[in-house]
Amino acid sequence: MQVKLQVFYAVLQLKLRRKKQSDGSVFIRFFGKEFHVCNPADTQFMIKEIWLEKPYELYPKKGIGKIADVGANQGFSLFYFYQNFGDIRYTAMEPDERNFELLKENISAIPFSENNKPELLKFAAWNKNTELYFSGDNSTSTTNRNFSESGNSAIKISAIDFGKWLLENPCDLVKLDVEGAEAEVMDSVIQNNSLTCAGHWLIEFHTERFGDKVFQKVKSAFDVVGYTYEKRGIIGYFYNLKMSESVD
Repeated sequence: MQVKLQVFYAVLQLKLRRKKQSDGSVFIRFFGKEFHVCNPADTQFMIKEIWLEKPYELYPKKGIGKIADVGANQGFSLFYFYQNFGDIRYTAMEPDERNFELLKENISAIPFSENNKPELLKFAAWNKNTELYFSGDNSTSTTNRNFSESGNSAIKISAIDFGKWLLENPCDLVKLDVEGAEAEVMDSVIQNNSLTCAGHWLIEFHTERFGDKVFQKVKSAFDVVGYTYEKRGIIGYFYNLKMSESVD
């Protein structure tokens, strides 16, 4: 009940808050913390999805010592993980300039210990080290936008080969919400044999836009290495409980 009340209160603030900053952003109180957000409509959806539908809930919760939040947006998924796993090691990856600045600001509201602040990386996950361009609806930041290696968009971002990065930075959980780039990212992971660099994977598949070809390929790859699959709405949860011991 407490969670539902907090979500209701946050959504109500996002709907009714009249006094906005000059850039259209607003401040809200959520679980007693102050968060600075843009795109209130998207934020309402995000909060309700994460805390009410619970696509990021794991079992068992023990053995999680390091999380990579890829596509961290404004920090709400990171806050959810903190509530569930506490002051462990986090890496948050977010390529969008505005979201990244809000992410930096919002994690200051989360009581991480001084020596265990999250590592923040302003990169997009991709299948190579390169530069990418945003395309799509600029009004919703990274939500429902596409990435490409060429284009005339003024919004250019740096990208890293995620499969290779994961080989050097293994973790217990990878949360992957990359707005349609999951094909390129998971191709890199599969080709670099880095699926088993994390015991838990939470991957958002955009089958409504791209069909289920990517999902089927990824599921087949996880089947080969012995992972269990569970559907969480548009989130695919792949896990191997034998690998759930914390990464040193």
